[in-house]
Parts: sequence; C-alpha cells; structure tokens
Amino acid sequence: MATQTQRTILWVVAVVAVIALVALAMAIGGDGGGGY
Repeated sequence: MATQTQRTILWVVAVVAVIALVALAMAIGGDGGGGY
C-alpha cells in the first residue's frame, strides 16, 4: 500500500519522464525540428 509521499514521488517521476521523452522526441526528429 503506497503512502501519500510515495504516490507524490511516483507522480513527479512520471511527469518528469513524460516531459523528458517529449523533449527528446522533439530534439531528435520532430519532423524538421518544429511543431508536433
């Protein structure tokens, strides 16, 4: 059973991971480096 602190940490890690993946995808080959 996860405590509130553990749940908050998991949320932070998940959000950071998503942002990092999006930034990485845009940096690598976002169709010419612009837009979605």
